[in-house]
Amino acid sequence: MGVEFISHRGAKAGEANLHELRWSGGHLLLDCGADGASKSVIDGLERPDAVWVSHAHGDHCAGLLQLAARWPRVPLLATETTKRLLGYALAGGDDTGGRRAEAVAKRVRTVEMKQFRPLPGVNGAELMALPAGHVPGAAMALVRCEGTVVLYTGDFCTHDQAVVDGAGIPQLGGGESIDVLVTEAVLATDEQADRLRWDEEASKLVEAVEKADGPVLIGVGAIGESTEVASLLVGAGVAVMVDEMLREVFEVCAPRLVDEVSFAGRRRMKQRLDAGGVVIAAGDQFRRTSSAGRLAGRIIDDASATIVVLNRARETTGAGRLVGGARGDQLEWAGRPVVLEAEVVHRRLINHAPRWQLDAVIRGVGAKKTLLVHGTDGARWALKRAVQKAGYNGEVVVGESGVLYAAIAAC
Repeated sequence: MGVEFISHRGAKAGEANLHELRWSGGHLLLDCGADGASKSVIDGLERPDAVWVSHAHGDHCAGLLQLAARWPRVPLLATETTKRLLGYALAGGDDTGGRRAEAVAKRVRTVEMKQFRPLPGVNGAELMALPAGHVPGAAMALVRCEGTVVLYTGDFCTHDQAVVDGAGIPQLGGGESIDVLVTEAVLATDEQADRLRWDEEASKLVEAVEKADGPVLIGVGAIGESTEVASLLVGAGVAVMVDEMLREVFEVCAPRLVDEVSFAGRRRMKQRLDAGGVVIAAGDQFRRTSSAGRLAGRIIDDASATIVVLNRARETTGAGRLVGGARGDQLEWAGRPVVLEAEVVHRRLINHAPRWQLDAVIRGVGAKKTLLVHGTDGARWALKRAVQKAGYNGEVVVGESGVLYAAIAAC
């Protein structure tokens, strides 16, 4: 039968990632994500032989609670850092106070970077983890099965960040080549992202905080942005208070920072803002129920205050309203009208690969076939045209969720 690939979900943007490699000797699930729309993540799935978890973001791992409940003996594979973060990442969907999330995390078998290891329960198949950049613990999966080598990138970037080093372009030695590349395409048509340079954006962020005359509130995603921003500010000598909810993430991802910032609950964070200090709070979208969303209500009408929004600023969220507003505008915040007087700073510390990196990896890997997933239809079709125009000679497939594709012709 050769090797086959299917995106049960995640071919398109906005879907949780749930992909699968199939061959005559086994089934390997590539990520098991879930989102608010995913009532039953694993309905219709056959029991996989193993599950690879690329990193600890919900759209790549949140379905593990359901999967582990149905198939408690299926091996779960991830890097050591991702394993340590999974209890935190899964806790939001756990109705047992985190006990099930921790139990699932403990089941994970760790995979060392840059070393092939046998896939448990699958004769003759091997998997190697390769650094993916993106966030702490994120890794690409290089799979050998039935004479075919498949690289699944998950989310990745090749530029260095403050805490996480960028991914290189994967290459195999000994004359071996990668047959199939399965890659994300989230930022493939984001022209602004293609022009940005991470270190320049980071410098502008630090500059905005240093020149602020009053309180500074920075809303962050827990796994990724929180430690990156704290590392930048601590390195610049800025005194930082961090949301107590993020302590576990810091202990895993950036232990050197634990003693260099102060952790506090919401009451003390409010006091720090009242005193004109700098606070990093959970909630990159400033949703009403997040720490960042609630704290923003305290300073949104303060002309001396600065509110920092990072990366995505979806129109329907608090972040989108902040970025789309101007000083003097009336906004609805936490169910009440307020006048926006604080300065809003929007900086993009992107941790996905922009177009130029996607192109470099696709052409650098030089696989016989490339499957594009995890991006809008427009982004994936545009990326296909761009890499073909740039000289990539392999086949490019813009995958659809639920469609089974032959990874390469049967050997």
